[in-house]
Amino acid sequence: MSMKTGDREWLILDRFNQPQGPYTTSEVSTLLRRRDFVVCRAGMEDWVLARTVPEIRNYQSGGTIYELHVDPRRERIKFEDAMDQLLRLCRGFLSDSFLSEDEIKKLSDWLNSHEEVLTEWPGNLIAQRVEEVLEDGIITEEERAGLQTLLEKAAGSRPGVALALTLATRLPVDDPAPDISFAGETFCFTGEFVYGARNKCEKSVLDRGATCQGRPTSATGFFVIGTIANPRWAHETYGRKIEAAVSLKNSGCGIRIVAEEHWIRFLDLAPVRPGRFSQNTRVAEPKPQRARPSGPLAGKTFVLTGTLPNLKREEATAKIEAAGGRVSGSVSKKTDYVVAGEEAGSKLDKAQKLGVKIIDEKELLRMCGEG
Repeated sequence: MSMKTGDREWLILDRFNQPQGPYTTSEVSTLLRRRDFVVCRAGMEDWVLARTVPEIRNYQSGGTIYELHVDPRRERIKFEDAMDQLLRLCRGFLSDSFLSEDEIKKLSDWLNSHEEVLTEWPGNLIAQRVEEVLEDGIITEEERAGLQTLLEKAAGSRPGVALALTLATRLPVDDPAPDISFAGETFCFTGEFVYGARNKCEKSVLDRGATCQGRPTSATGFFVIGTIANPRWAHETYGRKIEAAVSLKNSGCGIRIVAEEHWIRFLDLAPVRPGRFSQNTRVAEPKPQRARPSGPLAGKTFVLTGTLPNLKREEATAKIEAAGGRVSGSVSKKTDYVVAGEEAGSKLDKAQKLGVKIIDEKELLRMCGEG
């Protein structure tokens, strides 16, 4: 690449958090047209996304800029062939259900000679984990088992790279995917994650100043779906949480639904808050910071019982919360309404004894402003 140089020099952070450069403003501006990354220069306190810097984003060349042009189709084919090889290699290592130290070292050698797979998931995540395991020259049993689990999730359950790369498109994620921030945001996770166990995912956002919830509500900022989500997710237990999140979004809540691989890109860019948690601290899920309820059902408590004609229990809950109401699991004197469907049981009997107002699905939708 050859171009007119400028008087400012920038460093670009690569996928392994190693600074590359220096580059001129014009070079950074040209590279930004292809991908997003973080930059820093002398005098700046921290790394920032290049597209957020007006000097780079609005750069106007005073001369001719010559870009390196490649055939994207040929590059993509090369990438997919290499990724196929990586996944086959991983499945071969896992065929005896044990990942040995020798196999880990062979995997490292292969990754070092096939850099094209390090640019996208799951190659980038596998390479990062392998590098961490080999960093101190000692492979502990915990590290070996952790890497084996990662490979089983990333490669063992997938017949080929095409499925691995397009898995998220079969899930109801936002398109285009939104930028993800952490400080002050609330996250909810569902599914299985290549990144690690659910508590590890939650700790990663807690360390960056966010809070977590066990299920999506109107206070949820980001709903993250694990990459190992089965294509038949709608028939699985965690599919109920996905349906609730979609219903909340359709009701006008600000919840954003993203796939794990998109979340990981922003996680890698966000710094951990120093001293927030010690290594041995067990992280307890904090209570979500809820905004004061607003909407037609603000301040009202509902109880759901029986089978509604059209709405699933999670969908009805999402609509009530989106309209500012609260859903309780039991009937009491503080209950304002009981939404009853077919085969309503003891909750309906108790509501009648307490004189709680009983409504049906149609009346609920009307109260939510949908009738």
